[in-house]
Amino acid sequence: MLDAQLGQRLNLGNTPPAEICLAWQALRRSYGLAGIAAIAREVGWSERHLAKQFRTEIGLTPKTAGRVIRFDRARRMLWRTNGADAAARCGYADQSHFVRDFIAFAGRGPRAWLVVTGRRCGGDRRLCHVHYPCLLDVMNTMLEFKHGCKWWGPE
Repeated sequence: MLDAQLGQRLNLGNTPPAEICLAWQALRRSYGLAGIAAIAREVGWSERHLAKQFRTEIGLTPKTAGRVIRFDRARRMLWRTNGADAAARCGYADQSHFVRDFIAFAGRGPRAWLVVTGRRCGGDRRLCHVHYPCLLDVMNTMLEFKHGCKWWGPE
């Protein structure tokens, strides 16, 4: 099912507006914390138009994509720090928002995710992000392949 959905997104004949790449890069630069109104102003579109075009090209609204970016950063930090520190450094208002996003995107809470993922990686935490990419990795690959929208910035 996921393959079919991603395959539909990889319609190579469809070139998006440059504003989509600019919006994506702004979200990545801010680790998903940039306000959608500010991004819309930066690209010269209304928030509504940006949301509609972004969803058409990427499959998510800018707000949801920002949540994925923030979650991905927190997920990668969990191997080096505790959940409270990762949540605070990634801009979560509190632990419950952090856990909510974790369950939404990983299917389980942070502690359970660490246990299961650590086991699957043979305990080598350095390899887990390589073997278990998240939606953000898929989105980056799709944007680069489909649109030539490269991302160079903080990881």
